Amino acid sequence: MSYVLLVWLALRELRPFLAERDWRRGGAKDLTMVPYITGGILYTVAGMFNPVGMILVALSAAASFGGTSGMAWMTQYLGGKFVPKTASQPAALQRSRGWIIAAFITVMLFVGVLGRGVRLS
Repeated sequence: MSYVLLVWLALRELRPFLAERDWRRGGAKDLTMVPYITGGILYTVAGMFNPVGMILVALSAAASFGGTSGMAWMTQYLGGKFVPKTASQPAALQRSRGWIIAAFITVMLFVGVLGRGVRLS
């Protein structure tokens, strides 16, 4: 139930970024599928550095793609009773060099440090 609630909240937050054409042509999919696939690939690549073995990599990839699958299917509920349309002007999304650099550094730390695993003892 909490997963459905979080998907609903995410869709409500997504609405201000959608123009009228995005509701019909699937522009919302661009805002959800790109992060979904990118994150799944990132989790899989990070898992490849784990010394335990490839079985763990496969299980980790399946879990990461499955656990975030709401991003893959949630746009089906846009515009219906679950998440009604809004009639406002869409907010502009612009590229930011600073955020791109921050993301790159975060990816390197994620893969380089957490990909190998963290020993607690």
